[in-house]
Amino acid sequence: MSNLLAGLLEEIKIVFSSNLAMQDKYSYITTEINNFQTQRTPVVEGWEWSFWEHIRNSVIYKFGQYL
Repeated sequence: MSNLLAGLLEEIKIVFSSNLAMQDKYSYITTEINNFQTQRTPVVEGWEWSFWEHIRNSVIYKFGQYL
C-alpha cells in the first residue's frame, strides 16, 4: 500500500472515531448544520463560495424578494 493511501486511511479513521465519540446524535447533526451554513469554500484567490448562500440567493431571486 502506498504511503498516500495509508495516510488517507489513517485520516478517515480519525474522522470516524471523532464523530462516533460525540455524546449524542442531535449535537452532531446541529454541528454539521452550522458548519454547512457558515463554512465557505475558496474558489480562486480572494473569492470564497458557500453552497448554502447560493441556494438561499437562488430562491430569493426566483421569487422576486430582491426586486
